[in-house]
Amino acid sequence: MKKMTILIVLIIHTLCIYSQNINNISNIQHDDVLFYFHSFTGPLNIYENRMIVTNQYSIIDCEILDNGELNALKVYETKTYPLEKSFIAGDRFYTFYTFDNANYLKVFDLTYCPMIEVFDIELPITLPYISSPFATDSFLVFPDFPMEGSYVYDIDTMEYQGFINHLCGTSTYTDSLLIKAYYSFYDDNIHLLIKIFEFDDTLEFSEDNYIQEFTINNIGNITNLKVLDNILYLMFFNNVVIYDISDIENVFEIVRISIPEIDNPSDPNIFYFTDAFLVDDYLITFDTSYGCNVYNVADPTNVYKEFHLPKTGGYSHFNNLQIIYPYLYVCSTKGFRSFDISNNFELVQSYFINRYDTYDFIGKEDYFTSVYNEASNSYSFYSVLSEMELFDLYLDVYVDQFCFCIAENKLFFLYRFEDSFCLNIYNILDHSLSLLSSNDLDFDEFIGIDCHNGYIYIQHKNNLNRNSSVYTFNDDGLSFFCTIPGRIETESGLFDLDYLVFNDNNKYVFRDINSPDSVLFVSNTIYNSKSDSFTHFANNVMSRISLDYPNSNLRLYNYDLTTQSFSQFLLQSFADVNVFNNIITENNNAQDINLFYTVLDNDIVEIGSKEQVGMVAFTYFYPEQNKFMERKYSGFHVYSFDYTVSLADQVVEYEKDTYVYPNPIHGGDVNFKTSLTGNDTEICIYNIKGQLVKTSKLLQTKDNESVFTWDKKNNQNQGVASGVYFYKIQNDASVKTGKFLIIK
Repeated sequence: MKKMTILIVLIIHTLCIYSQNINNISNIQHDDVLFYFHSFTGPLNIYENRMIVTNQYSIIDCEILDNGELNALKVYETKTYPLEKSFIAGDRFYTFYTFDNANYLKVFDLTYCPMIEVFDIELPITLPYISSPFATDSFLVFPDFPMEGSYVYDIDTMEYQGFINHLCGTSTYTDSLLIKAYYSFYDDNIHLLIKIFEFDDTLEFSEDNYIQEFTINNIGNITNLKVLDNILYLMFFNNVVIYDISDIENVFEIVRISIPEIDNPSDPNIFYFTDAFLVDDYLITFDTSYGCNVYNVADPTNVYKEFHLPKTGGYSHFNNLQIIYPYLYVCSTKGFRSFDISNNFELVQSYFINRYDTYDFIGKEDYFTSVYNEASNSYSFYSVLSEMELFDLYLDVYVDQFCFCIAENKLFFLYRFEDSFCLNIYNILDHSLSLLSSNDLDFDEFIGIDCHNGYIYIQHKNNLNRNSSVYTFNDDGLSFFCTIPGRIETESGLFDLDYLVFNDNNKYVFRDINSPDSVLFVSNTIYNSKSDSFTHFANNVMSRISLDYPNSNLRLYNYDLTTQSFSQFLLQSFADVNVFNNIITENNNAQDINLFYTVLDNDIVEIGSKEQVGMVAFTYFYPEQNKFMERKYSGFHVYSFDYTVSLADQVVEYEKDTYVYPNPIHGGDVNFKTSLTGNDTEICIYNIKGQLVKTSKLLQTKDNESVFTWDKKNNQNQGVASGVYFYKIQNDASVKTGKFLIIK
């Protein structure tokens, strides 16, 4: 009986390998978002008790709580990087972005909470960015420096009203006053001329009709200017200058902050100021080093307080500071934080999850991610498909790089600390960890870690070569086993194979999963496309899907494992495709839909589509759970879906005296008929993962046959999902098996 059980498991396992050739994907439902990523690239804007945060690929409408914390009300996904400028005028939020070499404006109505989008229009601006836009009571004005003027739109209808000549360049607007900056050069120095104009809804402008002007000498290039509460802020490469303009006839300088001269101010990667804010007796500045410095206005030569926010690269945008007294809000690409000004600038809260702080591991039945918590130097591990936190890992050191895998109820955590590498192995105990072993390793650079059948594979790179160091682990600890050349193919969801596939010097090397130092066979040379490539398995044929850049030609190469023969085909052009669990997804972010494909008869066949919102990086299908996950630039989005398998997979070979009808089952009950009889006859139904779904001995005997009707409910009286199922009918004398398909 034990041997027979093992045989049944092997049959089920074998069928599982080839039962994933999905023919159609339908009824896609967005379940939830595990959490949102936030790489802040734009300005902060305040409206009543809300803050609108412009983020990389999204906009967040936040509620400001009494304790200074923010609560995200809604995230609006975008396809832009970055949203470059934004401001609030009246009850509307305006944000500008560039997409596909064109400039656009999004307009939101703030009287709704959360806000709603009311306009999304293309602008005729010729620059790749929007320069100093502003709003009057009736109009929106968009300066265009190359055109030496500004476009004007009606603020209510967003209809084009005309063009104003000579109104361009660096400027800001407040209370019918237009403040413009003009450069002048003499004595080998840059001087800045500030002119103040009256500018109202008559839309009349002449550079000669200014009402006040003043000059700032030897100041350098301007980087930002703004007006708040009759205070004019001017930011430069090495200076911040603040003016009081409450009395236009008597404009005066309040304070000036200077840093040492910079040798090359034209270098965009050097230090310069991007924002400033005056509050009480303090001047708060923000710069491209992600430093937030607080100066006492009475003694501006000394820094009163200094913050250094984490930096991930790139550069700082403007308007990173906002204050709702007593709370200061500071924004950088990797951090968004609030401080209590009244309490010595105490940190109140660090906000949101940044995608640079995460690392992911692709599992057979789930997708796992780890999020780094800087405050506690800990790593929180999540199950993405079940949308839950699993456990936390605390370390005594701050690591420079890490990766992990979860297998055999263990966590394998590989990290680099300074110039050393370490692999920690933990037992997973419910929602906690128990350290089993800590091992020092020697690499130049590691790429990832996997675990298969008791072997640990650490992929690393020496110069341009990729190799995998293989280890075993038992009660005695970690032991080196061998080194395998090439890159292991795991990213495509190849979990149920009896071998491991390595890509070594443009050849596929098939290795014994139970003895990875043993080579089973090697393919002939694969065309080196120098591009992204993915692997697809179906019906004993391995297909390598290769996307060539920059032409986006999708090449399909087939390798028949039975005959060990190789063939290739060239298909139509695609863009941005990935493959996982035999499903090809075209994540072309220039389109409004995602398309799903499969390989069928040496062709790529479309099997479904989904509306695309925001930017998608990768799509991972888990048919056994009827779910897929999009790793988007905004976060992890989980979807449920229904599917049918191809006609070839629906043909079930069964013994004539035992069968299921109808098959496939579109509706109603599932009927079983078998020649096995007797009171000890039992039926067991398994899902595609081999898990027991239903068991019963309530078979009815008639005319030397047994029949059983199943209402598609499991042992817990819960309805089952669509998909492939397997049955085993047995008595003391014999066992009958087969499979069937439920389609809802």
